[in-house]
Amino acid sequence: KANVLDHSLNGYRLCWPGNVPNRIRKLKINAVDQVWVGDITYLKVDGKWRYLAVVMDRYSRRIVGWHLSDRMKRGLAMEALRRAIALRRPPPGLIHHSDSKRIRASSRAA
Repeated sequence: KANVLDHSLNGYRLCWPGNVPNRIRKLKINAVDQVWVGDITYLKVDGKWRYLAVVMDRYSRRIVGWHLSDRMKRGLAMEALRRAIALRRPPPGLIHHSDSKRIRASSRAA
């Protein structure tokens, strides 16, 4: 059974399912704002490590929201999603898919 957390963001209902299968794997995507995918990476900016969260529209492959921070904060990905929603105002039924694995600390080359 799924463990679902309900949350509201700018009037949109967000749910975080627990052990739910990937819903977009077999979905036919034929328009923008049907599926967004998110990810976080790190990069060096002016000699310092920064964390970048992005939200991309799966159909158009365009970045629809992003957020850059000097620390890996809990709300990093949520801020990118918040910005995407504010910019695009997606219709009901949008699926936002992101890697749900925990981020592990690792050493980085300087």
